[in-house]
Amino acid sequence: MVPVIPPDVPAIEQSLIAYATESCDAESVRVTWLGIGTDKVQGRHHWEGDPCRANPALRLVTETARLTIRPRLEIMVELLVAETDVAAGDPVSWTVGQASLGSVIGDPVTSGDWIARIHLDKGDPLTAAVVTLPLDAHAGSEVTLWVSRGALRISASGKLLTDGRVGQTVRVSNLATGKPVSGTLVDSANVEIR
Repeated sequence: MVPVIPPDVPAIEQSLIAYATESCDAESVRVTWLGIGTDKVQGRHHWEGDPCRANPALRLVTETARLTIRPRLEIMVELLVAETDVAAGDPVSWTVGQASLGSVIGDPVTSGDWIARIHLDKGDPLTAAVVTLPLDAHAGSEVTLWVSRGALRISASGKLLTDGRVGQTVRVSNLATGKPVSGTLVDSANVEIR
């Protein structure tokens, strides 16, 4: 992304905005405090360090010096956000929006059918820390247990002991023997025992 920088911003800030925009894949960057006088740096220079972290320590490398500074940056990123207020446990309607990188806790999620882990306000960023995928099967549900060995397939009735999602390992009780076993949830009604 090419940052839009007002022409009255000093060159040192312009270069920091461009560096942070590229490094953080940001929609926009604003320098709220540079941490150094703009008249202190003349000539060619470049930035080192991770501007995407909270309170970054960046190295400004010039032709004659290497300076470590802690600028304050407001970095806006595009990601999925809650479209409305959502109570914990409810499905989340989402839209693409912008949020300050500092308010993004955890890894942003991609489109999908999400359930809120906690209460979300309209505009809150959607990350793995605050949303989860819905369960495919719930503890107490009756399922078919099966095991395959070559052309042989044996099945039995069972009951889920744990909630699960397709592809996850779940605990089930074999209703014929009463013994608990582990298997992979194939769909909401089938568990493969290995």
